[in-house]
Amino acid sequence: MTMEALLHEIDRIHDDEPGRAADALRSLDAAALRFWTAAGNWVNLERAFYLRALVANRIGDHAAARDDCRQALQVIAANGDDAVDRAFLQLQLAAALLRLGEMEGGRQALAAAQASAAAWDDTGLRHWFRQEHDRLFASRETS
Repeated sequence: MTMEALLHEIDRIHDDEPGRAADALRSLDAAALRFWTAAGNWVNLERAFYLRALVANRIGDHAAARDDCRQALQVIAANGDDAVDRAFLQLQLAAALLRLGEMEGGRQALAAAQASAAAWDDTGLRHWFRQEHDRLFASRETS
């Protein structure tokens, strides 16, 4: 399943049965984190934190999204650099911070994410970034 398909499915489930969907999604993201902590490398671990942040933002748990983004960004900083993953994490972090009322941090994270994405040569990645940006900020004037 592609990430875009996963996002669509998360939205669909959440729209149909928000409480039940949130519980199921949190169980799945917790299992993914346990699995990748035990069996993966640092990239798998930071992506598990990204998945948790993505789910948390989708279900409205913005404090958890903020915390998972920060953990993922710490994993990246400690192990090397992955500019693409960092930009997507900064995008999720910006959404979480802004929804928590942490406006300055949110604006900084959003600006950093947008600057990174603007430098990408891959049109597919830029398109994916724009879709996720629009999904997070479509009804907001923060971008």
